[in-house]
Amino acid sequence: MDREAILAKLIAGDDADKKSRLQSSKKELDKLISRENEIDNVFHQLYEDKVKGVINDNRFITLSNQYESELEALKIRKLGLQDLLAKEAISESDTARFVSLIEKYADMTELNSAIAHELIDCICIGKRETVGKDVHQEIRIVYKFVGEIA
Repeated sequence: MDREAILAKLIAGDDADKKSRLQSSKKELDKLISRENEIDNVFHQLYEDKVKGVINDNRFITLSNQYESELEALKIRKLGLQDLLAKEAISESDTARFVSLIEKYADMTELNSAIAHELIDCICIGKRETVGKDVHQEIRIVYKFVGEIA
């Protein structure tokens, strides 16, 4: 399997609808930025109207407070979305680093401790369960940079 196919499989394996969620987050972020700019423009107009005497002080304060509250909520949501998108970019970068690591060992015939330490973050061994004559035990391998691979 080539590098691009492995990378695509790992990225797709993370979450089937992740791409859709990311696109939705990017759209929402764009809308928030647009609304933030609109509010800035409204503030300028609102101030000009106050200076010209088009609106009174009480109305200016009321509208100003409403827009300030909305702007604060937009900024909080915007920071959350930017954080989410940044983490996703890091996740894709980590996946690419993992693929580079496994390419290094593509022709490996024997696993040694140095290779295991480089590729594997931890191995989780579950409780032994006996079912009839069979013994079952869950073993999960958590790889560096990408976590568990299904």
